[in-house]
Amino acid sequence: MTLRFRPSHLVLTLLAASPAAAQQADSMPPRAVVEALRHVLAQGYVSGVSADSLSRFTSADTMLLALKDRHTMLLSPRGLTAFQVMAGQHFGGIGAKLGSRRDTTYLTGIIPGSPAERSGLQAFDRVVAVNDTSVVGKDVDAVVERIRGPVGTSLTLTVIRPGAAPIKGPLTRAPVGIPSVPGMAMLDGGIGVVRLAQFGEGAAREFALAVDGLVETGGLKGLIIDVRSNPGGLLEEALTISSLFLPPGAPLVEIRPRPPQAPATQLTERPARYPPTLPLAVVVDEQSASAAEVLAGALQDARRAKVFGRLSYGKGSVQQVVPLVDGWAVKMTIAKWYTPTGRGLDRGFDPADSLLDVTAPHTGGVVPDVATAPDTAALPPREAMTSLPESSWLLIAERLTDWTETVSREMATPGAPTSVSKAPEAILEGLDVPPDVKAPLSKWLAQRITSQAMGARFGQVAQEGYELTHDQELEAVRSYMAHPQK
Repeated sequence: MTLRFRPSHLVLTLLAASPAAAQQADSMPPRAVVEALRHVLAQGYVSGVSADSLSRFTSADTMLLALKDRHTMLLSPRGLTAFQVMAGQHFGGIGAKLGSRRDTTYLTGIIPGSPAERSGLQAFDRVVAVNDTSVVGKDVDAVVERIRGPVGTSLTLTVIRPGAAPIKGPLTRAPVGIPSVPGMAMLDGGIGVVRLAQFGEGAAREFALAVDGLVETGGLKGLIIDVRSNPGGLLEEALTISSLFLPPGAPLVEIRPRPPQAPATQLTERPARYPPTLPLAVVVDEQSASAAEVLAGALQDARRAKVFGRLSYGKGSVQQVVPLVDGWAVKMTIAKWYTPTGRGLDRGFDPADSLLDVTAPHTGGVVPDVATAPDTAALPPREAMTSLPESSWLLIAERLTDWTETVSREMATPGAPTSVSKAPEAILEGLDVPPDVKAPLSKWLAQRITSQAMGARFGQVAQEGYELTHDQELEAVRSYMAHPQK
């Protein structure tokens, strides 16, 4: 038996929130929502709970907590929208990334071909008003909520740009989606790497286009699939990507739904898109979850790829978003999943782990074939994190943004020098930074400025490409692939 999946409904994703937090600070659900939730859980929850057993709970919170399932949660109308965006579904927006700078929201990047680009908006423009209502002093989430809206509707944005008068103009909201494949790169020795950030709608198509682009260079000698910090997403997308490397009839995942439904194994149905002789690696970490683990587990069980990194998160369940009433919905566990060889990867429920501590010890997850250390340059040095007070970090963050803007503007002139080398000293000026911390912190600051400036000037693909080619962990994987006997 082959289980048919509906990719718009079945999701395997790690949502780092408790059931209550998923309500997004909306008012408590009305009684009709609680009754609908009770009915839906009784009809479809994986463990087969009955309506009678749930009748003693008078609130949604107590009902969900009794399940001891952090992945089944109630979504308010606002929370459902946030979840859909996180899962890679499209929304109406202007195609710009937003960040916070002192008391103002600013544009950190512009998506090519978006309404923001067509209207002439630029990275580092300060957003001061939306529809003639001031947003100065508002947090980023509040500004984003004002900017998003139905596709085709209009809004007026007012921004301030250094050296220019305030700019005010209309924009028409267009479909905007968070890419599942934000970047790719060719490393030394012909080893390509594709970053899979999530499994949203169209992830398999994005992935294939990225790999095809590397193949067309004519020098691809191996491929790294980077799913570090990938929280999952649509199951069908993960299965489609896995099948690109496996022969017809190869098992991908076993789904065990609520009894008396029988378990079902999903098999590949088409010939592999890429040859079996292409060396393949998958890199996971503590935050690789759900659909990312399905991909890694399928390729590892088939011995098609070596898995590198650290023990993955361990989420072995399948959820379905089920509408309730009044715009509310429940993301409900409807099945458990196992790798083709029958490995159950779920870490289970531990009260001590209720806040989703990704580093908490557990017995689930994908165990790497080769352990690799995380890139220490990707985050501020640990010594700096522990030795500098919060006030220093707030000042560093402000100065970092200022210098990133300066460097991004300098990049507008090809071949011209930038002031990256001067920036770390200026950022740390006047701060009490221990001598043994200053050097690694300065190195991190320079790399961070370059990365963010490239994103602001040339877009996310350029930023991701830079980061992938300067990642110590990926370099270790690349070296192993190039010299597997060492």
